[in-house]
Amino acid sequence: MLSPTTAIPRGIHTTWNDKSLKHFWTYKAPDTTVLGHVARYDTIGEKKEVIPFFGRDGDTWKSGGPREPKPLFGLDVISRIVSDSTVYVLEGEKCASALQDLGLPAVSIIGGSGAAAKADWSPLQRFKRVVVVRDNDGPGLKYAKDVADQLAQLPGVPEVFVVLLPGLPDAGDVVEWLKERLPAWDGFGALPLETKDDFRNELIEVIDSVAERVSAAQPKTGSSRIARDWPKPLAEQAFYGLAGQIVRAIEPHTEADPV
Repeated sequence: MLSPTTAIPRGIHTTWNDKSLKHFWTYKAPDTTVLGHVARYDTIGEKKEVIPFFGRDGDTWKSGGPREPKPLFGLDVISRIVSDSTVYVLEGEKCASALQDLGLPAVSIIGGSGAAAKADWSPLQRFKRVVVVRDNDGPGLKYAKDVADQLAQLPGVPEVFVVLLPGLPDAGDVVEWLKERLPAWDGFGALPLETKDDFRNELIEVIDSVAERVSAAQPKTGSSRIARDWPKPLAEQAFYGLAGQIVRAIEPHTEADPV
């Protein structure tokens, strides 16, 4: 939550559609030049609204998103780390900011879980390993796959892993994971300094224990897949008898796997 002393950039509204400004995140270029802001507006009992402010009129920010491909949130953070580091990809600025506060190089995108194809992922091509920490829902799984597809198209193709943190509630994310360990934290502000090392070490240990490697891109489609989501071929014993004879007869004329 914003403190009373927080300096709100000129042009960012304190209310939007009768919702109050909850928090904002600043997008910066690798050289720390401010590219724009994303603001979150909340009202109890209503759906949040997330509004980008990337237009400018002098020193006043205007609502509207950046041009495609859109910059990642956290470019200034990952610009300071070496290429053999692990970079973490989150679904939103709130989650990425939490990991950044723990001292982890984390990025996210503008537009939510359906906007991976609109982002500029090229800044990640110099890193050896990328870990997508996804939300615990269908959109979160789709986002992880979409990010993996985009990363698979980069020169060099970094190693990509997908993580679903254990014990999350439905639609839960890494912020919920942290709040379970620190209930007094509001999920937006800085974590208590005395807890950061312990939380960071625990989170890294959990991530490393459940991370699943994403397979390489398929040359014809440019897509990637998470191996566990694909069914294994049926055993040969499944094709005995009349049913097996029928399958073998029609297989040459279909796209089915050989039996």
